[in-house]
Order: sequence, then structure tokens, then C-alpha cells
Amino acid sequence: MSEPKDRPDARGAIDVRLADSVEVVRAYAGSDQSLQAVAMLRALEEGYVEDLKNATVDDLVRLQSLIRQTVALREVFENVGAELPRV
Repeated sequence: MSEPKDRPDARGAIDVRLADSVEVVRAYAGSDQSLQAVAMLRALEEGYVEDLKNATVDDLVRLQSLIRQTVALREVFENVGAELPRV
């Protein structure tokens, strides 16, 4: 069943909410709170990279996904790039 033309589909509505939130977060890039969020995400990223050193083959895809997601979120807080965070 398709959505009526005057209503965005569910995914489109989610993308609009995401874009709006990203715009607000990027407006605070460089603030103390944003810098703390970046530090937290960098530490998380470093932990995942450290986990790669002892990862099994089965762990690799999961860890890569976690690293990519963390980087995507960090880049929003750093106001890097124009894309929405996607993994």
C-alpha cells in the first residue's frame, strides 16, 4: 500500500527529522558540550580500534560497523561534511 501523495513516506519523515536534528547539533560545534561529545566518541572509536587487534574473523564486520557509526556521529558533532550520518 502506498502513502498518499500529500504525506511523505515514513522513511522520508525520518530523514527530515534526522536532518533537522543534525542541523541543530552542528550549530553547537565547538561548544564545550560538543567538544566533550567528540572526546567521548573518539574514546569509543579508539576502543573499537583496539578491539580489532584481538578480533576474530566473525568480529570484524561488527567492529567495522561500530567504528563507521561512531565516526559518522563524531563528524556531526565536529560539523564535518554535509551528509547525514549513515552507516
